[in-house]
Amino acid sequence: MEARRKQHQLRLTEINDWVGKLEERDTEQHAFVQLIQIMPKLTSAQAYEMYSRLERNKDPARSSTREDIVLLMAALCKEHPVASARFLKKMVAYLNYRLRDKRHKVTDACMKATAAISLYVLPSLPQIISIDVLVRPFLNETNVMSDGAAKCIGAMLHPHTTNSLLDHATRIHPYLVTFVPHLVSRFHSAVYATYSPIFYILTEILRLAKVSFVLVVYIHMLFGLSGHALGG
Repeated sequence: MEARRKQHQLRLTEINDWVGKLEERDTEQHAFVQLIQIMPKLTSAQAYEMYSRLERNKDPARSSTREDIVLLMAALCKEHPVASARFLKKMVAYLNYRLRDKRHKVTDACMKATAAISLYVLPSLPQIISIDVLVRPFLNETNVMSDGAAKCIGAMLHPHTTNSLLDHATRIHPYLVTFVPHLVSRFHSAVYATYSPIFYILTEILRLAKVSFVLVVYIHMLFGLSGHALGG
């Protein structure tokens, strides 16, 4: 037991050291690779500690470090989906915060993280927990005209992967039945600048529909709703 405790502490020290080296130009790339390599070997408790350590510094000085941190969070979701569920709400809040950097590579990393959440973490959650818990914070950000938030919702609803995409489409279809009408109703807003994010999200839903017959049928209803909302 004592040996296991010491081994656990050594691993946490290693994680702490490598995360710290992400902030140094000369060691950043090597530190990123090392953290990716040790990730599959982590226990659930160590995965949780890694996330906590990654999130600790909210504003690293270098943009590339911010990108690294988000990509590591995405990798954690894939390698440790059950453990990731413990810090899911914190991660969603962090990603929304990170989007305010408005840096292209950081936004792309956030999209990868939200896709990983949707593909790997969401299936590990109790069915009572809807994807709405994940979508809603990003949707609120679109109210302040955040294209990055819309891209993250798109990545969550239509992850750019060929693995398990049909299962994903089937899983979120019940949510889309209520989400799409809500989204379309936003075209009544007088804030026209918010229309672009809505169109982007709807486009990603259309792309997702290509892999699911059930969704293809539903899309006909979507177009009917869209025409009605726009006065067609």
